[in-house]
Amino acid sequence: MASTPNQQIQILMLEKKSPPSTNNTTNPMTFFFANIQGLKPATNNKIPFIRGLLAEAKAMFAAFTETHIKDHLDNEIWIPGYNLYRCDRVNRQKGGVGLYIEESLVCTELLNASNDVVEVLAVKVENQNLVIVVVYKPPDATSQQFQEQLLKIDHCLENLPARAPNILLLGYFNLRHLKRRNIANNIVAVITPGGSSDENSHSHELLNLCTKFNLNQQIIEPTRLENTLDLIFTNNDDLIRNVTISNTIYSNHNIIEVQTCMRGAPDRHNETSHEGAFTKFNFNKKTKWDQVSLPAHIRGITNRPLAVFKLALDKHLKSVPDQPGCGSYVGLRAASSNSLVDQALIHQEAWSQTGPRGALTPGTLSR
Repeated sequence: MASTPNQQIQILMLEKKSPPSTNNTTNPMTFFFANIQGLKPATNNKIPFIRGLLAEAKAMFAAFTETHIKDHLDNEIWIPGYNLYRCDRVNRQKGGVGLYIEESLVCTELLNASNDVVEVLAVKVENQNLVIVVVYKPPDATSQQFQEQLLKIDHCLENLPARAPNILLLGYFNLRHLKRRNIANNIVAVITPGGSSDENSHSHELLNLCTKFNLNQQIIEPTRLENTLDLIFTNNDDLIRNVTISNTIYSNHNIIEVQTCMRGAPDRHNETSHEGAFTKFNFNKKTKWDQVSLPAHIRGITNRPLAVFKLALDKHLKSVPDQPGCGSYVGLRAASSNSLVDQALIHQEAWSQTGPRGALTPGTLSR
C-alpha cells in the first residue's frame, strides 16, 4: 500500500453515481454519522439526543467517532432497541469509535483495533450483506500509525466471503487538503497543495485502499467549518439515496444523515399513544424529553430536526405566563380539526371565559 507523497495537485476521477433503485415500495433505511466529541462527557450527556435521533428516523444504525468512553460501562451509554459496538483507547484519553446497530439485525464483529492513536471498528450486518467500517484518525497520527490500521482494514476486507458485500467506510480522517468536488455528476477527489508530508501520505494511502475496493466518497459539503473532514465511502453508489448535513449544539462537527436504498427493515419502533404527553412539558425549566412522546410527523411539519424543535419549544415554554386556576367545569365547543393549533385556540377561548378564581362567566355553557 506504500506510495510516494506528491505535492502536486492530483485528481482522481471516481465512478459516476448511478440512479437509485425504485422498484421496492417499503421504507428505506437511514443511518447517522458524526464526530460526537464525547458520548457522555461529565457536563453534557448526549445519549438522550442520540436516542431521539434514532427513534425519530427509525434508524438502522448510527456511527460516531471521538466517543471518549474509555471508562464507561455499556449500560451507561445504552440505547433501547440498539446494540452497541465500541472500540476504545487503552492507554490514551479521548479518541475511540462506536456503532449503535438496530437490535433485530444479525451482526458479526470483524475487526476491533486501536493502537492508542487510530481506532478501527468493522461489523458485518449479515441479513443485509453489509460491512460497516468506522475509523478515527487524529491530526497527530504518524504515517506509520495510520498505515498500520489501514492494513488491518485491507486484510479484513480481503478475507470477506466470496459473495461480495456492500461496504460502508465511515471515517473522521483529519485530512483538510483532501477535497471532494462534484464535477459533471462525477465525484472527484482532489489532493491540494499545502498539507504536511504526513497528511499527503495519509491521503494517498487512503485513496489507494479505496481504489483497491472500489470505494467512492459520497460527502461533498463541509462537515466542520469549511472543511469536509467526516467522509463516507461505499463500493455501491446505489446504496446512497439522499444525504443531509446539519449542525448541532452537541458537537462543533456537523451530523450526517443518510437515507439509503436498503429495504426490509422491521417495524421495530411501534407508534405510541401521545395522550397526556403534553402534560410532561415543564414550564419552569428544561423538559424531561425522555418522558415525552411527540407525534412522529413533527419533523415534516416544522422542516427541522426534532432535537431543534425541542430546544425551541423549551425556550418558548419558559416565556409562557402562568394562567389562573380553573376550579370549575368549562364547556368547550368542538374544534374544527384535531390539529394542535385548533385545539390550543379552543382551550385559550375557554380560559378567557373564566374569572380570576376560575369562576364561570355568564354564557360559558351556552355553546
